[in-house]
Amino acid sequence: MIGGLEIAFIPLTAYKIILVSSSVAIAATVGAMIAVLGLVMWMTPSQNKLYGLLAVLLGVVSFVTSNLGGFMLGGLLAIIGGALAFAWVVVTPPPGDVEAARP
Repeated sequence: MIGGLEIAFIPLTAYKIILVSSSVAIAATVGAMIAVLGLVMWMTPSQNKLYGLLAVLLGVVSFVTSNLGGFMLGGLLAIIGGALAFAWVVVTPPPGDVEAARP
């Protein structure tokens, strides 16, 4: 989420240094989509493989559409976060275990 927010807000500032894409809206949209994927991963962890893969792909796209992925920091955060989400294993307690089911 942090990488997506950084990618989304860097092109909206006054620093138009290395913007490859001619449209700031595309860069802000890519960053916003990465941030939304981070939120959705928290809410539905069973779909982490799909969302992690999309976050990695959008992180790579951000290097072209935004200031080199938000000066590389946001793109690298998106790629690392997406890879961690892809590797995330959701552990569910066994059906008969009452102790593990209690909060």
